[in-house]
Amino acid sequence: MALHDFHCSPCNYVAVDVNVPIAIGAVAAYVQCPHCKGRMDWIPQVGRMDAANGPGFVGFDCYDGKNQKVHVSSLKQLRAIEKQSEVDHRNGEGQPLVFRAFSNTRSQMDQSALHPTFNGGEAPTKAAAHRFGSSLVKSSEELPGEYGPGVSDDNTSALPID
Repeated sequence: MALHDFHCSPCNYVAVDVNVPIAIGAVAAYVQCPHCKGRMDWIPQVGRMDAANGPGFVGFDCYDGKNQKVHVSSLKQLRAIEKQSEVDHRNGEGQPLVFRAFSNTRSQMDQSALHPTFNGGEAPTKAAAHRFGSSLVKSSEELPGEYGPGVSDDNTSALPID
């Protein structure tokens, strides 16, 4: 059995994770809409298995590991950005970057794509702290500036005030 998604055009209903025997196949399977009783169309899964820069890959803009804006136009370029961020991380410059939609399947999107024990937000190494420490704003320091008009420490909460 394999899990597939189906869409009903007349009533716009989407059925998620429908079991279809592999012998039948998702395209040939007859899945009936629970609302209008019509035949539902198969929604092909598109993602990391697409051709590197073919019709299935849609380019997008993002920021790389050095916080520079980049246009990713192929899977090869995406993997190069990830690889460079890993190299930078080993040199003590930031954390590794992973595009989860291209690294995880739907069955394990809640797991780390980097390593089973990866702990994001680790403290920097002593060398990195020495190298970049002077440019960081310490959380214990008071930030410069005042609140805007009508705002004080008494009403800065996002929670509703009674």
